[in-house]
Amino acid sequence: MNMEYEEYLSDDEELHMAHLNSYDVIVMGADIQTIINTDIYMFMHDPSYPHEEEDVLLLLRYFEEIEEYERCIIIKKFYDESYL
Repeated sequence: MNMEYEEYLSDDEELHMAHLNSYDVIVMGADIQTIINTDIYMFMHDPSYPHEEEDVLLLLRYFEEIEEYERCIIIKKFYDESYL
């Protein structure tokens, strides 16, 4: 990560970016390499392994907590299609 940029992020912002990146990869099918090539390449899951059901549930809980319900709907649909 670019250290100059990292200095300006709070812990909450880093946590949020990690969840957004994992959301993009797990739910939206974004290419991991594309995210790794950016200044903010952190994830809430280990992208070197296939995601697990628990990763999806953690994403859902996080976005519920911050009241991003549109993402919750998308995650729930993804979860239902993938695990039910």
